[in-house]
Amino acid sequence: MNLFVLPSMNESFGLVLIEAMFVKVPVIASRVGGIPYIVKEKITGLLFEPKDTEELSSHIQYMIENPATAVDMGQQGYDVAVKDFSAERYVQDINNLYQELISENIL
Repeated sequence: MNLFVLPSMNESFGLVLIEAMFVKVPVIASRVGGIPYIVKEKITGLLFEPKDTEELSSHIQYMIENPATAVDMGQQGYDVAVKDFSAERYVQDINNLYQELISENIL
């Protein structure tokens, strides 16, 4: 797969975007819910307004015509996914939370 498109009208988080980023696929997604938190505009992918089929098709055409940029966005997406959404990051965040709660005598 060279490109992943998620044209959701409503999306709370968009886990599938992170899965695409973990395999270095650039993403195009609608600007709804938590998606802008995941997709860094023009860095890891492109965002468009829901129902704006012209903007969506323009983004798809751009990625097709600029394969080096698409590859770069895929790599940047991978880097963000590893840094912010990996299992290791999750375990570290949970550990930090428990350490904080223990230090405050909450646990």
